Amino acid sequence: MLCLVFGFLKGCILYMKIFLWFVGVGFVIVIIPLLILVSSMVFRSQIEQLKVYYSPEHLLLMEGVTVVEINSNMPPPAEETPDTGDLQGGKEMLLYEDGSIKEGRRIFDDDLGTEVIVSFNKARQESYVFKNNQVFEYSGEGKGKNLGSFSPPGFAHIDFVLPVNTRYMIMHGSMGDSSYPSERLLWQVEYDGLKKTQLSNNPYYSFVRPPKVFLFDEFGEQVVVYYTGSYDFAFGGDSSRPEYSILRFYNSRFPEGRDIIKFGFKAGTVIDVSKVNDAYILTADPSFPAMADKPRVSPKKWKVVID
Repeated sequence: MLCLVFGFLKGCILYMKIFLWFVGVGFVIVIIPLLILVSSMVFRSQIEQLKVYYSPEHLLLMEGVTVVEINSNMPPPAEETPDTGDLQGGKEMLLYEDGSIKEGRRIFDDDLGTEVIVSFNKARQESYVFKNNQVFEYSGEGKGKNLGSFSPPGFAHIDFVLPVNTRYMIMHGSMGDSSYPSERLLWQVEYDGLKKTQLSNNPYYSFVRPPKVFLFDEFGEQVVVYYTGSYDFAFGGDSSRPEYSILRFYNSRFPEGRDIIKFGFKAGTVIDVSKVNDAYILTADPSFPAMADKPRVSPKKWKVVID
């Protein structure tokens, strides 16, 4: 009888050990990842600031480029309002069944009109209507002749159009073959033939900070700044900044465009480009977003020279 009791207790202990082992495994599988998730949400700003601290200030994308930081005594600016630089980006308007185009936006599903983008190219002195994957002439009042469709993969929706010169424009939108409706890609597109070249599969939000184009010698040279990646310091509101500002040059040396350098947010988000002799002077804002709860700081100045 005593042996039976002893055996029963021994079995109970064994089952208890097995139970505790499963509880421990469950704790590791469920509780620890949950704690990590909660910690990443609570300390999101600190984690992102640490990423910025250990990130590079800039990355050269071709040989023969020199970068030097210039001393600047500029005071911290007021909150910056991003724009498209020296050229205006396309404007969202409404296309109606009779072909007319008027200002406005669709608010409800049953609102009349289809959202399109109308863009004026100063260098070509021409205006265009962009509807999904189609391009039309713009007569000043409505949709004109169909100029064609973009090369595959086609656009499902176009969010942003920025003319660069007589040959190229920058475009941002969702693709028809994408499995993710929120995914956006950034392209360089030729006006003649509508051939696309992908610039980024991870562009920063164009409605918050669109690419910029800066003109030098009128249309003899253009510098485009576009933004990729994202540091997200919080949720909602002014909570993020681009991971990189990429400078792309168009001139007689690079007629098809060439990415020259990437500036990390550690060096500041590039907000202005000027030219002094053969050097390019960049103004970059390293201020964190408002939701990071840190004071705005003075802009940084960078000198870029291309041999």
